Amino acid sequence: MRKNSIFWGLVIIIAGIFLLLDNMGVLRVNVWGLIWPAAIILLGIWFIWGRLSKPAEAVVQELTIPLENATSASITIKHGAGRLNLHGGSSPIDLLSGSFTGGVIQTTNRIGNQIQVEMHPPSDQPWNTLGNEGFKWDVSFNETMPINFSLQTGASESQIDLSQLKVDNFKLETGASSSQITMPAVAGMTRAQVKSGVSGVKIAIPQGVAAQIHVTSGLAGIHIDENRFPRFGNDYRSPDYDNASNRLDLSIETGVGDVDVL
Repeated sequence: MRKNSIFWGLVIIIAGIFLLLDNMGVLRVNVWGLIWPAAIILLGIWFIWGRLSKPAEAVVQELTIPLENATSASITIKHGAGRLNLHGGSSPIDLLSGSFTGGVIQTTNRIGNQIQVEMHPPSDQPWNTLGNEGFKWDVSFNETMPINFSLQTGASESQIDLSQLKVDNFKLETGASSSQITMPAVAGMTRAQVKSGVSGVKIAIPQGVAAQIHVTSGLAGIHIDENRFPRFGNDYRSPDYDNASNRLDLSIETGVGDVDVL
């Protein structure tokens, strides 16, 4: 978007120069006949320059947030274009640790024994420092802390592995993206909500986890393993859902794309 703004800004400047020279009597030609050919030439030069120019080295920011005295956590992540990789494996004394190519802005609040973290990309990150892959974030989380997740992603590729995490609530809102999600394996009760637009979503539910699944779809292709999750009306439900130790209550709302639940 920033790159397009620069291009059209240059087109406007050139058009203004032609009109100024015409008003001053310097040019004796049809100015409007020159503006669009000049814009096309500039567009070609812009494309060639974009191919030949090498992006500057992207900034990689490391971030660690300690647990201190927290006993639960709320994580909000707003990720734009790029790659997002979330998983377990942080130090037992930390809530999270990660590597953020392109940088990250984070705020942390502590209310009682709960730690609340919000992360989003820098708004002033120059487009030519990110290459073609956008923001690349790789974040590991504490595997013993009860966590609520709220994720918003744009044109991104997301790998979200919650299998070893204690997730109470999980919410994902995604646009034109590809998302692969592995749900918690040993979290007790997890409530999850996935909202997607024009996207492909694959959701893996670990063996030993019972689930009830509610789907609202537009033009999406929905594929759910009915051997594990038999259909009951508009929902899908494990036969042992009521008595299972580890359960998932999953709501899926999707527009155009494919959703696979395995």
